[in-house]
Amino acid sequence: MRLFTLFFLTTLFLYSTSINAFESTAKHEHSPDSISHIEVNFDGHSVLVRLPYHQGKEQFFPCTYLLKDGTVVYGECGGLHHTPHKGNELLRVQCHEPGKLYYEWFGDSVSYRQGAFMPATPLEARPIPYKIEYYDASYSQLIASFDLRADNPYTKEKMPQIEIEQHYEGEMGFGYPEPDDETAWLWTYTNVFFFDNGYTGITYRLFRQNANRALLGITTTISILDAGGKLIYKMPDADMDIVPVLITQDGNHLATMLNTLVDVQDYPRRLGNPGIQIMDMRTGEVVFEEISTSQTGYFEGPFQRLSPLLFFSKRDNMSDDSITTYVFIDTGSRTRYSGTFTKEQINSGVVSWSVPWEKIVESKYFTSSKF
Repeated sequence: MRLFTLFFLTTLFLYSTSINAFESTAKHEHSPDSISHIEVNFDGHSVLVRLPYHQGKEQFFPCTYLLKDGTVVYGECGGLHHTPHKGNELLRVQCHEPGKLYYEWFGDSVSYRQGAFMPATPLEARPIPYKIEYYDASYSQLIASFDLRADNPYTKEKMPQIEIEQHYEGEMGFGYPEPDDETAWLWTYTNVFFFDNGYTGITYRLFRQNANRALLGITTTISILDAGGKLIYKMPDADMDIVPVLITQDGNHLATMLNTLVDVQDYPRRLGNPGIQIMDMRTGEVVFEEISTSQTGYFEGPFQRLSPLLFFSKRDNMSDDSITTYVFIDTGSRTRYSGTFTKEQINSGVVSWSVPWEKIVESKYFTSSKF
């Protein structure tokens, strides 16, 4: 069987999980350079987590790591690669936004079972999503805490047949499964998306493979948290590859991308045709959906600027940028505005992005329709 490379076409690819041995306090410490810390107690260890403040100004600082021997170190949030600490991590804490702390626990090392074409592979412990905490601006008061582990429906505790949690298999093909193929492998991956308006989107994905590691399908559960950490929307057990990409500024609508996984060694194979879907989180209704007519289709967005409109662009073929369609969506009036442009028109600036989007859709290049 051919093996294929699996690409996740998302712009933000973050982990998340939980463990019971953790509790945090609002106790602050100050180092000599006046960088504020918050004390976290984990499994009997006291950990000073760095906060992005220096003399009242927000700055960037690396993640805080608790090692297995109780040592606390600070390093890149992408991992302690090329350091003596690699493989000894126990806990990672990151401040994603002011007042918001994100925790990951490094689970036990695992061994991936022997497959039809590959031997059993030892794998290092990986950061498993734990929880998100919400504090006031000074980090003196814990406002809310969201337990990602408890919210995740696809864990070994809840589904013992899962092989590995928080796993990414780079050498996996979609394969050509037969209709009666049975699932032989189950593994999971959780993504956490922190949006600019303070909302958080979480995807819990369950991957199913046959005995030869061909991908049979994906089941996705989505949870949406408001800026205060309250669960405001949940879409359970959708049998599709779906990724949240935007929460509207008013917090009413969720925009998602469908079928983002691409089999690049057998282009343009996907689990389904790519598309955009917008749903009203107040009612659960899908108010807009646009699906490509083929698996070669390409979508970018949706995006939202200082406007009630949503914007995305699309092409019939991801490898051909000669023709691009710009689409604006007004969820209030249920109106779709679209204009199709050549590469030369786009490069010449026929669409001026310096004016409000409401003015752009009034130009002669755009037509409108209701949905």
